[in-house]
Amino acid sequence: MAQIKYNNRNWYLNLKMAEKKQAERALIESISNKMLGGAFGVLATSIIMTALYRSNMDIYEKVQNQEMSIESAVQQELPNKGFIKEVAKIAPEGAFVDTNHNNVNSTNQSGDEEENSVASYIHGWEGFLAYPKVLAGEDFYTIGIGHRLDGSDRSRKSFAAALPDKNYNSFFYGRGEVDEDEAQLLFEKDMPDYIKRAHKLTGDKFDSYSKNLQKNIISATFRGSWGYSPKTRRLLSEGKYKEAATEFLNSDEYKSAKELGRPGIIPRMEAVADAIRQEANYQIIL
Repeated sequence: MAQIKYNNRNWYLNLKMAEKKQAERALIESISNKMLGGAFGVLATSIIMTALYRSNMDIYEKVQNQEMSIESAVQQELPNKGFIKEVAKIAPEGAFVDTNHNNVNSTNQSGDEEENSVASYIHGWEGFLAYPKVLAGEDFYTIGIGHRLDGSDRSRKSFAAALPDKNYNSFFYGRGEVDEDEAQLLFEKDMPDYIKRAHKLTGDKFDSYSKNLQKNIISATFRGSWGYSPKTRRLLSEGKYKEAATEFLNSDEYKSAKELGRPGIIPRMEAVADAIRQEANYQIIL
């Protein structure tokens, strides 16, 4: 029988996959517990309807037309990974909290746990590049988990701190390789910078927003789109959530994503817009 060889490039991704599956199971359990505890509230209902709209239009329309109860729809869709994935993207903290059960959306997370949650969320969008690659529409190489090799002091400082034995200039010109461990180290050095930038761009209200919106703002900051959206930020600060969400997607980058060869940014930007829309419900229940 052939032996299974240990591959140090796979362990981190396997760990993340296990964590993702555990989080999905916890979310399914928390939704089920909420169903047993009574009717869904305004926030949970809004989240579920948005997820249904994105994952199963037929069931969404049946609920809209009162041909099916939302509880029946949820019961039918819980095994649907697409539905759970959409719920996980847009559900803010406390959306499905049941005080009698442990919950994936617990608001008692430590600062480190919250930062790890945000990092995992962004990592899921970014993926992993072992070799430098110029992404569609970009001028510089990207490596690891979304590290942009733009030659800036920030980039060089993070790179040197995480990978002191590697030559930045070689990577800057497209030569070099990192494994998952090295990419993770670099990512961990990058994250604090983007969290600080997200706070600075968003302003004093950042801490009052739901964890879901915060992580999506940080994700958009990491990708760069939040910095290029001053009107969105202003509308958000004024509490004009619907207008802010619409404005965020009112960009040439989003509208031309397929033509630019970057279709992957479409669901990521839509997740940010969804989080902004959902914030209106979150603020109501505070």
